[in-house]
Amino acid sequence: MEDNTIMIKTCPRCGKTYAGHPAVSRVDNRTMICPDCGIREALASIDISEEEQERIIARVHEVSNP
Repeated sequence: MEDNTIMIKTCPRCGKTYAGHPAVSRVDNRTMICPDCGIREALASIDISEEEQERIIARVHEVSNP
């Protein structure tokens, strides 16, 4: 029998709720964060501005939620 339970989690980095697979924070390589914060941390690590990070995340949402 399949378990169709959806777990809602709260991201410790941004405080928003999310479902699905978390990302692992680059800060300590342990803390589970929301996928958006995972993207932000990855982009920040290559010196992408916060403004550009938000544009990229918005585009990811457009493509993944048509």
